[in-house]
Amino acid sequence: MGLLYLLKYHFVSIVIACALFLLLFFTFSYTRNIEGIIITSWIEDKSSTPVTGPFFEKFSKDPFTVFLSTEIENSEMLFNGSRKYLYIPQLYHSYIAVYVDGIKIGSNGFSEKRSGYFWNQPLLFELPDNFKKITLEISGLYRVGTDSGIYIIPSSELVKYRILSFLTEKAILMNIGMAFSIGIVLIIISLALSTTDKKIYFYLGMASILGSIWLFDLIGLSHVGRVFLLQYRKLTVSSAYFALSFLVLGFSHNYPSKKKIFDRIFLFINLIAGFSFWIAPNLVALESFISSISIVLLLDVFYLISKFVLIQSKVLLSTVLFFIMCVMSDALVIALGIKGAKLISSYGIAAMFLGFVYYLVNNYKEMLVRLTVTHAKSLIDSLTGAYNRGIFAEFNVDEKDVLVYLDVNRFKEINDTYGHEVGDMILKQLVQTIKNHTRQSDAVVRMGGDEFLLILKGCSVEKASEIAQKILSDFQKIHPCRPTFSYGISTFENTLNQTLKKVDDLMYGVNYPPSIEVVAWYKP
Repeated sequence: MGLLYLLKYHFVSIVIACALFLLLFFTFSYTRNIEGIIITSWIEDKSSTPVTGPFFEKFSKDPFTVFLSTEIENSEMLFNGSRKYLYIPQLYHSYIAVYVDGIKIGSNGFSEKRSGYFWNQPLLFELPDNFKKITLEISGLYRVGTDSGIYIIPSSELVKYRILSFLTEKAILMNIGMAFSIGIVLIIISLALSTTDKKIYFYLGMASILGSIWLFDLIGLSHVGRVFLLQYRKLTVSSAYFALSFLVLGFSHNYPSKKKIFDRIFLFINLIAGFSFWIAPNLVALESFISSISIVLLLDVFYLISKFVLIQSKVLLSTVLFFIMCVMSDALVIALGIKGAKLISSYGIAAMFLGFVYYLVNNYKEMLVRLTVTHAKSLIDSLTGAYNRGIFAEFNVDEKDVLVYLDVNRFKEINDTYGHEVGDMILKQLVQTIKNHTRQSDAVVRMGGDEFLLILKGCSVEKASEIAQKILSDFQKIHPCRPTFSYGISTFENTLNQTLKKVDDLMYGVNYPPSIEVVAWYKP
């Protein structure tokens, strides 16, 4: 029943997450559904060995170069005279040069150093109208090959190249910047917090930063060198699992389970997975490690699903579900070696941490509101609703303001005759009467017992006297005992303490008779 209620409550969030994932999935599928001619046969020039099928792959512990050639018949008849392009959606290489009938038409990477690392971004080379032979010179630091095929396409298919290029280049850089920035923001917020909240913000911030480091593995590098590339890839790939470790810590503190051992097991698994990459002796072994350890990603999916039911925020639930689906997709792609599929966890990382920012910043705002309300309550007299003396530290009073000091007459007698409940009611009614005749910018302060201070902003003494008389008139009507009060009025002079002393003296008749700046009312 609880799960059914949760599904109904989060139905819209679940639909949005699924819709976003399907949109991303079908967008990538659209770019893979290429209308063109896929080249299915290549000849490796040095060995004259045919490479059958659209996919080929070669590994070596040392940098190497291969030359692949293919013959194209009746190229001038392709695509009804449309411009033709050689399109490679994905190719592992450090350098590639494309030759058509012996003439170089384009390249990627440095031809002399050949020390780059490219694999995720698509490649496009414009072909002449008529040609017979295409030759590829492909160098790699440890790996060359493609699992997406190589195509000859018409210009009408360029939109798929542009979309894929955006998703694997500009969008990745945007996701890196977003994830890193979010991580910094979360860690900065954690510095202002304490106890559990501090840990949650810090853990999620570290997860976001480490996630952004992992995304660098998807970026092409023009010059790295084989030794540096090994350490670089160890850092980026292991960061994915260290990020998941911090994510487990964040979830375990924000959504604690009854069995803490469950959280600790997944934390331990991800830490072991992250450190295991550092024992890979070379890049070829590292690729094997990446495929083997990808099963941990599937385990992480099950862990996140176990926490999924505890999430109350609709926005956060939607982004976490989207992340779960992206991670599951990538885990299957890596573990099963699905040809031509792109990794999409980068979009899940960016989305999930945006959800966490929304959720945690909302919590932070609510906490600030609670602190503000608590602080405001500390400045309010609990009986009358007037401010207490603490307001003087925050309320600015200047020479344009007028102060009115009030003291209820015969208040002890009222308490003795009618009881303290009536006395309390009279004080409350006095404050309410004052508020009825003053503005929101004015303030009434309970100075103690039955004494009150009225601060009238930007007011004249004459107007203050008029207001005091109206308050007095209404105040006398609140009870059959017809309560009254004495008051003294003065403009603000020099300091607040000096002005308070003056209006207090005026109220008791010191230096009486009053002038226009002094009004005093005495009990009959």
